Amino acid sequence: MKIKNVKVYGLEESIKASGYPMKTDEPEEFILDSNDYARAKNLSNTPKSSGHSNFRKGILISFDIKYPQYWSLQFQRYNFAEIVSSQSKMHKLMSIKNVKTQCNRFVLQNVMLDRINWLIEVYNKGGFDEEIIVDNILIKNKLDLFYTIISSLPMGYEMWMRVTTNYEQLSTIYYQRKNHKLKHDWGYFCNWIKTLPMAKELITRGNV
Repeated sequence: MKIKNVKVYGLEESIKASGYPMKTDEPEEFILDSNDYARAKNLSNTPKSSGHSNFRKGILISFDIKYPQYWSLQFQRYNFAEIVSSQSKMHKLMSIKNVKTQCNRFVLQNVMLDRINWLIEVYNKGGFDEEIIVDNILIKNKLDLFYTIISSLPMGYEMWMRVTTNYEQLSTIYYQRKNHKLKHDWGYFCNWIKTLPMAKELITRGNV
């Protein structure tokens, strides 16, 4: 896994807005003082069911992430994690010269990957003159061939996507995944969360 091109938006504005519930006058300029930081930290330490940490939804973060297929199935369970755009197997799989280079190090480098590379070559030749049988699968036409290739990709096949989420959701992710069995993936992601601006105060509650 790899994360790059990280952008954080609305950090100071959301910290200031965390005090709005206790104000009746018009919001002032976003000039933060020690009281604002202390309040935001305290609210971030309240139980999630209380709703007092909702100001963190305004702290948006966007980033590019390289992920294996099995990880994305778990990541997509979260309520606010918008996929801005991602690499596409539909559009670009057939232009991959060697599928092995797109897989993580845990994928067995066996005959199946060589077979997928060969099937991509067959697909790209353009012609499809007769039915073929590959590992007891009857491939009647080019569409069948595409389905066979995409269905045979290992879960360790990696792609890039750009994601937008927020500090409130990252706090949920951190506490649910920091001790997850998939330490190479979720461990990396949670360690990255700890590097974000004011992560200790607003996301991890001082925990590591």
